[in-house]
Amino acid sequence: MFPAGMWERSNPFWEFEVNSMSKNMKKILLRGLLGIPLGITIEHLIALVISLSLADGRFHAVTPYLAQQCGSEAMAVLWSTVGCALLGAVSAGSSVIFEMERWSILRQTVTHLVVLGGAYFTAAFTLGWYEPNLKQILFSLLIFCSTYVGIWLAQYWGYLKKIRQINEKLES
Repeated sequence: MFPAGMWERSNPFWEFEVNSMSKNMKKILLRGLLGIPLGITIEHLIALVISLSLADGRFHAVTPYLAQQCGSEAMAVLWSTVGCALLGAVSAGSSVIFEMERWSILRQTVTHLVVLGGAYFTAAFTLGWYEPNLKQILFSLLIFCSTYVGIWLAQYWGYLKKIRQINEKLES
């Protein structure tokens, strides 16, 4: 009924094999699950650092804006925890993008940036980390892009160093 080999590859643009798709989905789900507690931990540590820097003796778990929007601080903490858990899951799960061997580093980076940026800005404005005005949007964009580029460059240079070391061992 179907031509031989029809299901071996999907659309050539994406260059995914069916078997590698299921392996990648497993990796995404597993890493996403591992990212949930990481996202919650980072949220808690950031709240702790902010609370200590304000030095008013209170623990500031959420922004006043989110507490007001949710009607209580407890509901705001719940929403913040869920949002940061989802952000952690997307962050960890999206790391699989860098394992797409047939993709160029540019394609991997742009895809990852779009996925992570979408998740980050959805969380940032939903959870009230920034006020929804042009100044805050530009400020958050600057922080996000600066952080992303810094982490990307550090990892890139680290991998280049490892590649050089491997090449030196192979040459000797």
